[in-house]
Amino acid sequence: MSIEPLSWGRGSSLNDVGLRTDTTGISEPQRWSVPARSANLEAVRVALTSADSLGVVITGGRGVGKSSLARTAVSELGPDVWTLQLRSGSSSAKTPYGCLAFLLARLPQAYMGSPTAILRGITSLIRSDAAGRQCVITLDTSGSIDDMSAGVLLNILLTGTARVVAVAPQISDLPADFHWLLTDHRLTEVRLDNLNELQTRQVLLSLLGHRVSASLVSTFHTMVGGNPLLLKALVTEQQHSGNLVLSDSVWTLRDKVVLDGAASLDDIVRSQWTRKSPQEREVIEMLSCARSVELSRLTAVYGAGIVADMEDSGMLEIDASDSRWVTLREKYLGDVVRSWLSITRRRELRSLLLDGKDPDPATMTVEELMAFSAWTQECEAQLSPAMALAAAEAAVELFDPHFALRYAEILKRNDPQWVPGQRQKAAAYLMLDLPVQAMAALEDISQPQLDNLDVEEFARVIQAKSKAMVWLPEHSDRVPALLQAARKRLGVDPGIAADWPEPLAAAANRISLSEFEYRAFIGDYAAAIPALEAAADPEQNTDTWFRMNSAMILMSALSMT
Repeated sequence: MSIEPLSWGRGSSLNDVGLRTDTTGISEPQRWSVPARSANLEAVRVALTSADSLGVVITGGRGVGKSSLARTAVSELGPDVWTLQLRSGSSSAKTPYGCLAFLLARLPQAYMGSPTAILRGITSLIRSDAAGRQCVITLDTSGSIDDMSAGVLLNILLTGTARVVAVAPQISDLPADFHWLLTDHRLTEVRLDNLNELQTRQVLLSLLGHRVSASLVSTFHTMVGGNPLLLKALVTEQQHSGNLVLSDSVWTLRDKVVLDGAASLDDIVRSQWTRKSPQEREVIEMLSCARSVELSRLTAVYGAGIVADMEDSGMLEIDASDSRWVTLREKYLGDVVRSWLSITRRRELRSLLLDGKDPDPATMTVEELMAFSAWTQECEAQLSPAMALAAAEAAVELFDPHFALRYAEILKRNDPQWVPGQRQKAAAYLMLDLPVQAMAALEDISQPQLDNLDVEEFARVIQAKSKAMVWLPEHSDRVPALLQAARKRLGVDPGIAADWPEPLAAAANRISLSEFEYRAFIGDYAAAIPALEAAADPEQNTDTWFRMNSAMILMSALSMT
C-alpha cells in the first residue's frame, strides 16, 4: 500500500509544536540514567539499525526509564533521522485514530472519506514530512491503542515508511498485530528491570558527579527498590533537606533518611494513588502502617481476590516463611503514604487488623516485634507490658539501644515485667557506654523485688549487675563478693551444675559464666582455664548455652596465655 508523497494543496501546514523531536541530542539532565543502561541502549540501537528490523519495544514497570531510554536511543541516531512522537493515553484509546489525531487534522478533506483513504493520507504525510530521510516513530503507550490507529501504524511499518520505538509497561498493552511482529522477530523486545545495586551506584555517580559512599548506595537502593525515577527524586529531596552532603569529595548521608515532606516523591506517589481502586488504597494504607501482615489475616480482612490481584501487579511481596508475611514491594510507598495518615486513621487500621487481640510476643521474630511496636507507638497507642518487654529485648538483640530504652520506660514498677525491663535498660545503657546509668537501673530494683524473683531471673539480674560493675572502678572489686552472695542465696556451689536443665541448675551455671566473664575482663586467664575447659567439655557439661559461651571465653584465654 505504499504511495508516493502527495501535494497537499489546501491541507494544513506542519505545526512544529510537539510534533517533531530534535535529534541533535538530549539535554544533559536527561542522560543521568544512561550509564546504568548501556547494554539496553546498545540493544535498542541494534534493533533500529538492522536491515530486517521494524523497530523495538521497550517494556518495564513505571519509572524504570523506558521513555528516557527511547529518547536517548533516538537522539543518538543523528540529524539525518526524522522522528515523530505519538502518545496513547486512556482517553485516546477509546477514540478512533486517537494517537494520530494531530496528523488526521492535517489531512485534506479529500482523504477523510474512508479508512483506506485516511491510511494512505497519513502514510504519505509522514513521508512528505520526512523529505527522504529515515523516519523513526516513538510510540509511548500508557493505555491501549485503538484499532484504527493500530492499523495505520502497522501499514507504516510494513511499507517501510518508518520504524518504531514503542514504550509500554507490558507486551499485552500493545495491539495484537505487534505481538505477531514480535513472534516473527520483526520487532525486538528490550525489557527494563529495576536497577541492581551496582547500577544504582553508577546512576548516583552520574547524578552527583563525585564518589558516593557504600552506605549511601545501599540505603537509597533499598528505599526505592532500584527504581531510577524514584532514585532521582530521593536524591533531590535529600540534597534540599541538607541530609545528603559532599564531604572530602565523597557524597554521604548525615542522618537517617526521613521522607516526611518529600515533595517530589509525594507527587510521584499521588499520581500513582489516583490510579488505585479504593480497596487497593486501603490495603496500601494498612501495610504502610503495619509494615507487614500475615497473609491469612490480610485475606480475612480484605479478601483473597484483591490481595492476589495486587501481588500479580507487583504491588505486594509475600515471603516464604510459615506465616507468609505480606509487605509492600516498594518501601518508599509505605513511607510516603504513612506520612499522609492521621493518628485517628492509623488507629482505625490497627483496630481493624488486630480485631481486639494483640499478637503473642513469643510467636514473633525480633523484626516483627520491632515493626509491631513501632506501629503501636506511631498510633499513639499503649503497648502491653509483655509486648513492651519483648520489644526492648528485641531492640537490644538488634543493637538499637535507643529503642530499647524507649520500650523499657513503658513498664511500671508494679508490672511483673518491670525487673526484666530494668535488665534490658541496663544492657542498652552499656551499649551507649553509660555504665553509671546501667548500674543505677539495676540498683533501682528493691530488695523485696529481688527476694520475690524466681531463681533464673535472679541469676540474670546478678549477671547484668556484674557486667555493669566491671566498668566502674569503685565497683569492680566487689564482683566476686556479689557472685558469692548469689550462690549462697541459691544454695549452690561453684562449678558445673549436674542436674541441668532444672531451673536451679541453669541459674547456677549462669552465675559460673558471670565469674568466667569477670576473670576474662580483669585478665586472670590462667586461673580460669581449668574451669573453662571443664565447662566447654560436652561430656561434663550438658548445658549447651553455658558450654558454648564458656568455649568462646576459653578460646580468648588460650590465645592470651
